[in-house]
Amino acid sequence: MKKTIAFLLLTLFSIFLTACVSEFPPPPPGPADVGILPVPVGKAIAVVDGYAPPYDVFDKFDENNNIKQTFFLDNHEFSLAPDTSSFDLGIRVAQEGAHIYKIAYVYHSAIETWKAYELSGEDSNYDGWKRHEATTSITINTNEINPGRNYVAVYSCPDYYKYNDWKCGCVTTDGTCGNFMMQVFNYEISTEPAVEIEEVTAIEPTAMLPEFESIPLTDIFEQIADEAPTEVYKKPIVDGLNQENDNVVVDIPADTTVYGDNANIDTIQAPVFEVTVSLIVDNVEFEVLGGITTLGNTGTILVFDKPVTATIPGVIKEPEKVIYSVDNKITWKDIALCNGADPSPGGICYDYLPDTQSIKVTTYHFTHLAPLGPSNCIFDTSTFDNCDFG
Repeated sequence: MKKTIAFLLLTLFSIFLTACVSEFPPPPPGPADVGILPVPVGKAIAVVDGYAPPYDVFDKFDENNNIKQTFFLDNHEFSLAPDTSSFDLGIRVAQEGAHIYKIAYVYHSAIETWKAYELSGEDSNYDGWKRHEATTSITINTNEINPGRNYVAVYSCPDYYKYNDWKCGCVTTDGTCGNFMMQVFNYEISTEPAVEIEEVTAIEPTAMLPEFESIPLTDIFEQIADEAPTEVYKKPIVDGLNQENDNVVVDIPADTTVYGDNANIDTIQAPVFEVTVSLIVDNVEFEVLGGITTLGNTGTILVFDKPVTATIPGVIKEPEKVIYSVDNKITWKDIALCNGADPSPGGICYDYLPDTQSIKVTTYHFTHLAPLGPSNCIFDTSTFDNCDFG
């Protein structure tokens, strides 16, 4: 009797699952079959019809407000000698709970052909699909691609029971789905002279750059400031930049490009260190360890295509947390520890340096920074009485 009941419950549960999610979608046609061609080489790359970003728009950010990427290339920049005949490219799709189509497509621009490459991974219970993660490493012949930007497309279907549907390659959360995710890599011949553009120039806000792992610039800015800009400007910093002011040291690597949400990026202001005793965050008053550091230009959000470091003194003990603000210290967000790794594109992290009583912030954007000590003091909004940190 117990076995019969268990069997009936299992059957009912299977029927419930079938009813909750619509029928699994068929394998996608290849990009060439639906006429999806990449943006011509040499033009700014925007999010074009027919492509989804390399992340799930329904599950976009992690706990640190960084974009949760699901589609990766192991390298986005290839600068090769003229006699190089081929190079290897690693492709990985990782999305917990998703079914990933077994084929990745690479556009071979010199022969104007999408080539199919099979992905390896755990087989899904649907024929022709992988589960959770799929990878491959391929060899690309340089005579089949043009110098400049080149394209990789994959297809992934997470199952969302709450929507009673599969969400495959969605561009937005309003139902624009069924698209390939796209990544971009640059291929250059190393003997070609670099073109140095020193002036500030406007670019397409939705441009997808290999340096940001092909995440649209608007999404990078939105990740940082919760708002996408209507215009974006850029300026190369060819020789890099090392600034020191108020004992704060900023180091911008050579061949870095800075992007701003307005044209006020011709010069970058020196860092400013403001001695501050305490700071109220979410009605809790914290001790500020040293002071608040301002990096960058007032009224402008600066984003870099390489991680930039700022070393900030006066941190006499390990902070309880370090926070940043991009809206002139109105709202603050927590910064994660680096733990030996750089942040993801658009992100920020820090290390505490006890020997020098300082913190080293590694960041893709400039902002206000504040290291905070522990506090159990609740700010009294009725009397506006401050806590006493001595």
